[in-house]
Amino acid sequence: MKSDTPPPVSKETRVWRADTFPDWASNFYPARIVIPNLRRFPIWLRGYTVENVEVGYQMAKFLDDPGVWPESPGKAKRLGRSAALSDDWEDRKIWVMWALLVRKFNDPRLLRVLQRRQAAGAIVEWNNWHDQFWGADVSSQKGANVLGQLLMSI
Repeated sequence: MKSDTPPPVSKETRVWRADTFPDWASNFYPARIVIPNLRRFPIWLRGYTVENVEVGYQMAKFLDDPGVWPESPGKAKRLGRSAALSDDWEDRKIWVMWALLVRKFNDPRLLRVLQRRQAAGAIVEWNNWHDQFWGADVSSQKGANVLGQLLMSI
């Protein structure tokens, strides 16, 4: 398994050129992941099994169990918006995403697909909701594409 320390990523916005973002790379893609017993995850969440990266990422925002469990990645994303973020969330969020992605791609089938895509060129998380941190905006083709950078380094 790769290190639990994410690789260095650039947070600078730039113009990207790449193919469409494959479904299997999405954080919404089904992939059973056991939340690791690592200090950067809230204690209450460690050991839980989540159905995809998005649920794990959004639930990691909560310092305490919110008392509800989202039924889908979309509901997890909406629930995550209500979290009172800890002071260190901005420092932890890339690490949390990396730890979840590494576990997602422990699946040999998904890892082979990822490796073939890596060989074809940059992976860009294109979006039309103007997220220029995790991905790149479709209309401007600009963004930091941190998710794509992480996927390229697994």
